[in-house]
This record gives sequence, structure tokens and C-alpha cells, in this order.
Amino acid sequence: MYRNIVVLLGSKETVSNVLDVAVNMAKTSDGHITGVCVVPLTSTMFYMPDVVDVESFRNKAKELHEKFVSTLKAAGVKGDWHYTEGGDVAAEIARQGLYADLIMLSRNESDNSIVDKIILTASCPTMLLPSSKISNGSFDRVLVAWKSTREAARALHDALPL
Repeated sequence: MYRNIVVLLGSKETVSNVLDVAVNMAKTSDGHITGVCVVPLTSTMFYMPDVVDVESFRNKAKELHEKFVSTLKAAGVKGDWHYTEGGDVAAEIARQGLYADLIMLSRNESDNSIVDKIILTASCPTMLLPSSKISNGSFDRVLVAWKSTREAARALHDALPL
């Protein structure tokens, strides 16, 4: 049972797909969703206002927060918002994953190196959703790839709630 789900929210295009799946999973287990938004600002960007529009990054994060709150409120699901400016996206998601049962990412959220780093450093299962919309946020079939190793056994055990 996934009671605490961490969701990486990075773009308006993928936020509804990820939230739909997370909300559906949280409803079935009286769960809690933590929405995480990491804005990729560095200290030097604040000193280059002609080159980097810092406010546009903050406005995007505000829109994601509003979408997150309205979706959870409409579904009657509990949740928290975690916003960070700067820092390493993968490290922040892995840190939030220390307190979670599942981390949920969308394929479009970031480049493959960040997704790979999250998967390899997270301390809980990570679900990577396709960029295309999942119809109702539930799964009819689950595919299991097996190799007789400790890691595969652990991954299968972690996926049993699906």
C-alpha cells in the first residue's frame, strides 16, 4: 500500500497526468501526496536580470502549486507542497523519498540523466509514467521483468501494491 506518494511537478503539460495517477492511488489507500517543485535557479541568475527572468520561473511554480492544490481539494486527498529554488532536482526528490512509499515521475519532467539519478539514489520505489495520458489513473496490467537477483526480488516486493 502506497500511503505517502512524492510527485515531481515540473511542467504544466505533465502535471495533470501525474496527479491523476497519484490521486487515484492515494484514494485507494487513504494516502497523502507531497508535490515537489524544484526551480532550477542558481545564485548567479539573480544577478543577471537581463538574461534570466527569475519571476517567470516563480510564476510557473505558482501555477503548478495552484493546480496541485485544486486537484487535491477536488479529489478530497491530503497533501503537502514542497518548493525549492536552486539545488539539485534529483537530490531533492531522493531526500523527499526518504519519507515516502513511492516516488512518481513523468517521462517529460526532465532529461534522462536526472531520471536515472533519481532512480539510482532513491530509497523507495520510483514509478516512471509515460508522457501520454493514462486514461483513468489506474492500471489494468502490470509487467514484471525478472532476474533472479536480490534487487529484482526487492523491486517485485515493492511493486506488489500495484
